Amino acid sequence: MTNALPAMLNLGNNKLTGAIPSEVGQLKSLTVLILSFNSSSGHIPPKLFNLTNLQVLELSNLHLTGSIPPGLNNVHSLSIFDVSNNDLEGSVPIGYEYWGFDGNPKLCGHTLICTCASAKTPPVFRLQRTKHSKDHLCDCFCRILLCRCAI
Repeated sequence: MTNALPAMLNLGNNKLTGAIPSEVGQLKSLTVLILSFNSSSGHIPPKLFNLTNLQVLELSNLHLTGSIPPGLNNVHSLSIFDVSNNDLEGSVPIGYEYWGFDGNPKLCGHTLICTCASAKTPPVFRLQRTKHSKDHLCDCFCRILLCRCAI
């Protein structure tokens, strides 16, 4: 008997609204899940990270809030994880800093624009070192909308 569950589910750009159903986490055979470019909102369901065969998880350009559930570290097969252009906050799990997190100004991590600070202080935004001329490097440190640059 063949598996009747899909390996790929692409519902991107379908004008979907509401929360991502946690029941999607029961589709154990999924290797690709694309929900990007919809009007979905709410949190990332932690049950999505029960999909241990998942290789691609695209949740970009939605209206997601909250933090990235810690279960992300359990999906070792994941090669693409994109949650860009949402309103996520908190720290990015170590090992995933170079993936799709752009457009989430409240996310932080050591390679992101926003570096994690203690819970009592506002996030510090750090831009990567950039060359302004042949001999000068500039580090910018920002808090909220204030930015200073020293050469």
